[in-house]
Amino acid sequence: VLHAWGLDKELDRVAVNKLGLLKPKLPVSFGLVSKSGGMSLLLPTWSPGPPSNSPALSTEYFTSLGHWELSHSLTTQHLLSLIAITNTLTSVSNASFVPEQERKRKLVRQATHGAMENSTTTDTSFSKQQEQIKAGWSLLSTLHCVLLNEKVKSLGSTKHKKLLVELLAVKWQDRCLQVRLAAQELLVAELKNVGPNGRKCLVEAWSGYIPKYGDPPFQAQGGVGAGNGTALTNGNNGVQTNNTTNGGTNGTGAVQLVDDEEEDRPKTPDAR
Repeated sequence: VLHAWGLDKELDRVAVNKLGLLKPKLPVSFGLVSKSGGMSLLLPTWSPGPPSNSPALSTEYFTSLGHWELSHSLTTQHLLSLIAITNTLTSVSNASFVPEQERKRKLVRQATHGAMENSTTTDTSFSKQQEQIKAGWSLLSTLHCVLLNEKVKSLGSTKHKKLLVELLAVKWQDRCLQVRLAAQELLVAELKNVGPNGRKCLVEAWSGYIPKYGDPPFQAQGGVGAGNGTALTNGNNGVQTNNTTNGGTNGTGAVQLVDDEEEDRPKTPDAR
């Protein structure tokens, strides 16, 4: 259900033969649940696809193209779920749903506990099979995390709903480790896809919400000295500005780096 069937034919064959995924025969209806418990159901017939009398073709059109044109929130939640699952299965042994491979795993267990002569050959073939399975899950993750935008555009989509950067930023510190890692991967990939101009627009759009140095939380860190001098320190390494006109050259202020740790360090006599 989560895989975008039809975007990569070769990967579809790997998903069926190596990973044991089942290709849907009919389009799937997706829905989103709000914080208050309300559910918005997005039906696959929201917009008619290309005229076809074959359910298989209409299903492939929906999974490869139509599904990614429904909603920004749905695209983001869908990819978060898929990347989190594929990353988890990549790190797990025997992560395949093919019945034949399940029988092979049972033979390997018997060879491990028994004294079979061909145990070395069986272990080698089993290890090679596990590498292919992990590579398949990794390719599945790469397709949806990095290549999805290009693949959808190559199919002629003009209504592709991109990821919500705001939602990915919220999920960046999610309590679930798998969701947190998936959000970080998707956010980094999305920032690369938008390019320099897109990142510039994103910074400009969010600059009004970022606190500045003169705001009250930061203003409390500064101190005002007596007379005409003003001192500002920030962390351990601060910048102290002395605006006293009598001490500077030609009445200009002097800037001096101050190390708070050095000031707090006890003075020791010079070595004789």
